[in-house]
Amino acid sequence: MNKIRRAAAIAAFAVTASALGTGIAAAAPAPSEAAPAAPAIVPAPPALPLHNVDATDDFNSALSVAATQFGLAATAGSMAGGGIGLAIGCPLGAVTGGLVGLPTVVGSPILAGLGCLVGGGTGAGIGATIGGIAVGAPVGIASGVQFYNTLHSKGEM
Repeated sequence: MNKIRRAAAIAAFAVTASALGTGIAAAAPAPSEAAPAAPAIVPAPPALPLHNVDATDDFNSALSVAATQFGLAATAGSMAGGGIGLAIGCPLGAVTGGLVGLPTVVGSPILAGLGCLVGGGTGAGIGATIGGIAVGAPVGIASGVQFYNTLHSKGEM
């Protein structure tokens, strides 16, 4: 709606300016001869105070905050996911023998220990990856939104 009003005002200004520039008489009555029309003086709007805007400093500050938040979230997610993966992978690997001892005797204590190492290592690696993505992605999106809002909050960018 604001664009329509603005367009109408610009169109009215353009028609008025062209009519005055070409000498076409306006629809208003002519001024009387007794009182000459004084030119209209429109005061200029006050100048805004100038100040230096350091966009690079604002950008670097907002980027630093976003990177710190994302890094902390990804690290916490990786640690939690690794711990959960280790807790699930070790018993699972001990039961299966780490898929190393299936052709041989199942249930051997040595194979259970090796299976725990294999299963725990695999589970911790997969869990760390999944945890880092699961926690890091939403925080990364939120940090990006905060980054944008920080840069545009003062209206200088």
